[in-house]
Formats: sequence, C-alpha cells, structure tokens
Amino acid sequence: MSTEKLSVWLIEDHANYRDTVAMALRARAEIASLLDFSEAESALKRLKSVPSARPDVILIDLGLPGLSGLQAIPKLKDLLPTVNIVVLTVFDDKPKVFEAIASGASGYLLKSSTPGEIVNAVVQVHQGGSPLTPQVARYVLSAFSEVRIQASATKLTQREQEILSYLADGLIKKQVAQKLDISAHTVDYYVRKIYEKLQVNTLSGAISKAVREGLV
Repeated sequence: MSTEKLSVWLIEDHANYRDTVAMALRARAEIASLLDFSEAESALKRLKSVPSARPDVILIDLGLPGLSGLQAIPKLKDLLPTVNIVVLTVFDDKPKVFEAIASGASGYLLKSSTPGEIVNAVVQVHQGGSPLTPQVARYVLSAFSEVRIQASATKLTQREQEILSYLADGLIKKQVAQKLDISAHTVDYYVRKIYEKLQVNTLSGAISKAVREGLV
C-alpha cells in the first residue's frame, strides 16, 4: 500500500454522519489532512479563494442543501481536474449512479458502507481504483457489457474484456495483474488498448460514453 499522505475533503450536510466519517478518516495513517463542509458551495468557495487548497480526494453526498452533489461534481472537476471524487449517498438508482460517474466521479459508495470501507475507498481511489458498492458495481459491469455488445467495431479481445471487468469492479491495476498472473506493465498495455478502442481516456470516460449513447 502507498505511504503517500493524502489530503481529503468531506462534503456532507448531516452533522452526526459527517463526524463519524471524519473520525474514521482522521484515524487512518494515510490521511494527512481533512477538511469537512456541510454544503458544496463552501468547498467551491475555498477552492477558488485558496490557491493551495488542493485535496487529493473529495467525498461528497448527493442530497446536499442548495447545490446538489450532482451539480457540484462537474464544478469541482472544472476547478481541480485531477481530484478523485467519491460519491457517498443513500441513492442507489441507476440514473443517479451513471450521472455521477458521467460527471466525473471515480467511485460510488452507499451510506450503508462501514467507516472502514469508506476509508479504504479513499485510499483505493487515490491508487487508481474505482471503489464501488457491490450493487453499484453490478450496474457498471452491466453497462460495460452493453458497450461491448453495441460497439462491436471496437473488437475487444477476451483478455481486454476480462481486464475491463476487473477495473469496473473497482480493482486497481496491481490487483488485476495479480489476479491474472501477469505483470503490471502488461496490464498497462491492455488498458491503453482498451481506452484506444473505446476512444476514452479513463474508466469514468467509458461509463460517460455509455450514458451519452443511451446504452444504460
């Protein structure tokens, strides 16, 4: 596991739940700093007014007062394109899942997740993974199946489809390499070929393409 220290922001309007998640994050050695906000507007204001405010990961609720999480995600990505955003919400319906991912979220967790699972997701997403609650992962895998069926011209090989499924299930490249007993360098090669064939640059981009083309 990476020893890099992370800066994390938590945007959640329910004080008790926010405090619970914040406590779990602060207890983890990998988390160097944590700021929490009760609304998205405050987080956006800080990004604009404090040039040094550059979190590595943002955890955000969707059902926020004022600017919703779905509205805030693209605004946060516009200001900080490299940030990893993980949704933390009670909503598990497909439209919200795919809208969040299409807007730039790299992970999607339900609030039924334990504090430990949430903290692990923060570390995982920074390592290049896409943490997803199991039910959400099934939606995503289904979406990729539709992409493969619809986009026959991409001609993904069996190995490419296998790697894509593992990535969609939230594994990082190192874990995929271990699963398939191949090198991380080989996984990188396959990922480049997958993205080239799907004409995207990221896992989120592939989901976004599926949404735009009405495949999900």
